[in-house]
Amino acid sequence: MGHHWPPPRPPARTHHTRRQSPTQQDDEAHFLDSLASHPQHIPAVTRRLHPDDLTNPRHQLLYRSLAALHHCSEPIDPLTLAWEARHHGAPAHHLTIDHITTPTTDDPHQRDDRLLQAAFQRAASDVAHAIKALTADSTFPEGALIAAMELAFQPLIQLHHRWRTPSRPVQQLRAGPTVSERGMRGQAA
Repeated sequence: MGHHWPPPRPPARTHHTRRQSPTQQDDEAHFLDSLASHPQHIPAVTRRLHPDDLTNPRHQLLYRSLAALHHCSEPIDPLTLAWEARHHGAPAHHLTIDHITTPTTDDPHQRDDRLLQAAFQRAASDVAHAIKALTADSTFPEGALIAAMELAFQPLIQLHHRWRTPSRPVQQLRAGPTVSERGMRGQAA
């Protein structure tokens, strides 16, 4: 009987360990500003964008706090957001009201797509590194290697699905009467 290998496990995720670009940080900050200014968009945005898609831990915390406030039908203002962020674990010196949000007319849907694209690119890089590490181990049996590679791709596939799902409801356009409606009109005449 052959050797029983342990079931394949996905490699540890390594994203967010790379240096965060100033552009990414600005995008995240502007996104949070626009989301706080337009809280009616929070349910649609949170279906697509997860806190881990943001690179800055402070931004992740503020995003979770915005979602929690909206979920509880609490007002979204700098003071309440600061209280909620502290409730979620922000140290008092980590967050001040001045750093929370600046009112804006920007649409959060325009920014969440860019953030998801950046998260997808980071995840793709992570998968590439994980697969490179898996293939470097020559003692790994083929079947287990393939299974581990498939597992490594799962977070990327899920993120791609979220990225490609529209954040706004698609307006249904009526092209004209359906076949059954045309038949009903013909019978009524």
